[in-house]
Amino acid sequence: MRQFLLFIFVALLLSACGKYEQGPELSLRSKKARLTGDWIPQSYAYPVDYEGDSINFASISFDDEGKISWNYYENGEFEYLPGTWKFSGKKTHLFITLVRALFTPDKGNTPVEGGEVLPPSFEYIDITWDIIRLTKTELIADHVTRKGNIRVNFEKQ
Repeated sequence: MRQFLLFIFVALLLSACGKYEQGPELSLRSKKARLTGDWIPQSYAYPVDYEGDSINFASISFDDEGKISWNYYENGEFEYLPGTWKFSGKKTHLFITLVRALFTPDKGNTPVEGGEVLPPSFEYIDITWDIIRLTKTELIADHVTRKGNIRVNFEKQ
């Protein structure tokens, strides 16, 4: 009876593992623990007929409370976008929401309308990633766009 219960336990344990196309099959670290940290993109793979904007980020940081820092270059300038992240129910997808300030008083670009200063304005950017591989040092994800998926390989810092 003990051996049968052990067999059932091991079978259930192994069937719960290996959610990602490229593994790992088994990990003692939770998916959240593996994702948390600073990631540097190593390579990008665009679809052959892709005609959208290219991705130009320098690093991404995920914390264990669901916050993200998206650091990138635009027109030769280093930019930073804060936001939030969460896994899908089965933890095979990552949902990211970034917040970009369109104009704020601290940037000195707050518009004035009729003599009154308008409140800050923000743009919310929703991003979906299909997770292909997630280990403690490697993340491979498909950045889902309307014009095709972009595969990004990250290495943990």
